[in-house]
Amino acid sequence: MSVAACQEGTDLAWSYGSVLPDSAQLKDLVSVFDERTSVYVDDAKQDINSLFRF
Repeated sequence: MSVAACQEGTDLAWSYGSVLPDSAQLKDLVSVFDERTSVYVDDAKQDINSLFRF
């Protein structure tokens, strides 16, 4: 997936067109390449590792 009219916005996210039965939880999800994007909250750049807790 890409952002239109933006050279830097090409191939920012990906998803599976179809999933195997044992990976059904991935259906309809989109993954974003963190090395190609930046996340800002209230004009403050966020550390990508602080956004997700496993």
